[in-house]
Amino acid sequence: MKALIAFYSQSGCTAVFARKILETFRNGGIECDIELIKPIGKMRPGLKDIEFKGELPDLSGYDLLLLGGPVWAMTINPPLRLWVKRFADLTGKKAALFITLGLPFAGVARGAIKAITEVLENRDAEVLGSAVQPCFFIVPEKAMQKAAENLLKTVQGN
Repeated sequence: MKALIAFYSQSGCTAVFARKILETFRNGGIECDIELIKPIGKMRPGLKDIEFKGELPDLSGYDLLLLGGPVWAMTINPPLRLWVKRFADLTGKKAALFITLGLPFAGVARGAIKAITEVLENRDAEVLGSAVQPCFFIVPEKAMQKAAENLLKTVQGN
């Protein structure tokens, strides 16, 4: 299995989580590439159109998409949502989500998970599960490691 970890991070918390997932999945025998989603301009909740730096990756060599980003205004951030929308068809792709938030309440992520899941399913991807990690004033690396391990188990079907 080969995975692409694609994420947007504004504060750096999601980037730390992405690196934990990369390390955990590689140690679990899954070949992974990682890509930072790079929007152009100032980002804020509610944006409907964003330009991105670079080309879209060719997903043909990937079985699994690991997509991450922060919750903004109780939903998924526009850079991640609009980056995924650039792919017209994700038929045959499996996906898993990793979500961060600046509040200590993981339940706030439900709207974000629902929003990005709908985008993926509308493109015929199969969403396997998600991991949510609050980053309330700290970057909880031990908790992120545990969440990455649980996400690996979910993807592997354990």
